[in-house]
Amino acid sequence: MSNLMGGKQYGLILQKPGAQKSESSLVRKKPSIFNQSDSDSDKSDGDDWVKKSMKGKAAKSSGLKKQTKIVMAKALEEDPTVFQYDEVYDKMEDKKAEEVEKKKTVDRQPKYIK
Repeated sequence: MSNLMGGKQYGLILQKPGAQKSESSLVRKKPSIFNQSDSDSDKSDGDDWVKKSMKGKAAKSSGLKKQTKIVMAKALEEDPTVFQYDEVYDKMEDKKAEEVEKKKTVDRQPKYIK
């Protein structure tokens, strides 16, 4: 019957216990791209790389940072509410909501029929 199959094996193929594994069958573990271990139990935070990059950018652009601080200080001297975007936006939204409520409460009468 094995002559009819032409040397092909079907089903679960178990290796013989005395057979040596060839080098091609061994799977080599590739090094990590980010040079970190694969486990999730690292002590370092995920935001660590963000902090490092921000520090690097801050060190490179320290002259720009000083100029920006000066501009911000001048703007705060002129108007102390210049950087309070959320509060101003909330006030605008409250005004819009009040206008909508006023329109709802007004008695509507027909325009042409009296």
